[in-house]
Amino acid sequence: MPLNVGSELPSTCVNHAPEDDDLRHSFGSLLIQGGASLTYVKDQMGHSSIQVTVDIYGHLVPGANVSYVDRLDSETNPQQSATPA
Repeated sequence: MPLNVGSELPSTCVNHAPEDDDLRHSFGSLLIQGGASLTYVKDQMGHSSIQVTVDIYGHLVPGANVSYVDRLDSETNPQQSATPA
């Protein structure tokens, strides 16, 4: 029996073929998911600066939010850490 993938997708997605930008963003996202540094992703994506890369992919960096919370915590209460021990 053939798999009918489109039956579970919203109608706006069924007729949407991936475009170059979709594939490009997927590539960058998969690099980060695989543990690549933002500098490496910057080079692979051809971005003009690391800031461009951070603006686009920074939310995907594992632990980025935790380390930010740790910095805030250390300013107010140095004994606590959001990072698992």
